[in-house]
Amino acid sequence: MCKKICSLCLVLVLVVLLFGCNGDVPTLIFPSAQAVTPAATHAVTPTPNVAPTTSTLPTVAPTATTVPGKSWPYNLPIYNVDRKDNKICLTINCAWGADDITQILDILDTYQVKTTFFMLGKWAETNPEAAKAIYARGHEIGNHSYNHVLPATKEDTLKGMEAIERVVGVRPTLYRAPSGDYTKEVLDYAYSLGMTPIQWSADTVDWSPDYTVEKSLERLRSDTTSGGIMLFHNDTDTILTLLPQVLQEFKDKGYSFVKMSELLYAEPYTVSQWGVQKKVS
Repeated sequence: MCKKICSLCLVLVLVVLLFGCNGDVPTLIFPSAQAVTPAATHAVTPTPNVAPTTSTLPTVAPTATTVPGKSWPYNLPIYNVDRKDNKICLTINCAWGADDITQILDILDTYQVKTTFFMLGKWAETNPEAAKAIYARGHEIGNHSYNHVLPATKEDTLKGMEAIERVVGVRPTLYRAPSGDYTKEVLDYAYSLGMTPIQWSADTVDWSPDYTVEKSLERLRSDTTSGGIMLFHNDTDTILTLLPQVLQEFKDKGYSFVKMSELLYAEPYTVSQWGVQKKVS
């Protein structure tokens, strides 16, 4: 008991010596959690689930890359364009048969729409009359590679461009990687060849047997906004039924369909980390 009293007295003496006798009691301060400022984030509109081979908007910000001949080179293709005038582009990939091309062109004529076809160089060589008819009837032709090699390669990209130029007589200024499976090397190469890489913001997934006309329509209704880029394919079971419905419905909603070159801004422009092309004023 005496030892406890002595110990207590010793503690009191030490307190007096350390802090004085003015009656102030020291406050014990415990370290608090360090305040952390969260890293900047970007709001992204969720995209619906899609088939494994379809492309969705990028989720990682890329690093700008210097590419010869481009004022604003970025290692991303353009997914959509920042516009408020309700202009959109309906693009059609040509990689399989060509039996429906005349009917597709007739439907586009009926609705007075000119658009952009991305074709394989091999498709153009196999179907030269169809390729020439597309261009002759006022539509635009983009390069979709030569033989749909995955992932895209520089060799297949160049070969596709050269084949289309031989068959149609015009050099493409737009490029779409096969299945949208691009690489930084190929995008830089496409830019260096004078071709702007293009993806899409609204995918019909019309190549899939699981996608009915109504299912494709629902995707387009959900994902299409001003400056949007729709993706179709020819030689599918649904395009001849789907195409006129899309043209009528979106015209009724106030949209106007234009070719890809008319949707895009001329340089100078920027492409955001989400693939949105924006005009530099």
